[in-house]
Amino acid sequence: MRSKHYDKYIMNLLQGVVIVSIGIFFAFYSRISGVEKQDWYLWAAGIAIVFNLGLFLIGSAFVHKVKADFLRRQKQQKEEFHDYTIEQ
Repeated sequence: MRSKHYDKYIMNLLQGVVIVSIGIFFAFYSRISGVEKQDWYLWAAGIAIVFNLGLFLIGSAFVHKVKADFLRRQKQQKEEFHDYTIEQ
């Protein structure tokens, strides 16, 4: 049975990768399209926000992955302990 942390790990990782990719696309697009000198700070702020949001989601995915691994390991240890106590 999958835990909610594993599901959040998958969703946050996918969302983070997509958002970081969009941020990189915007960075290249703004460079190629020749953003005017008055608008460069708006593009830079938007790209920074999008890129950092993606990195935040990837970091959140990592935390959920670690939590899911801890819960899985804890469940395995309880089952092993239960099997050990029944045998004796």
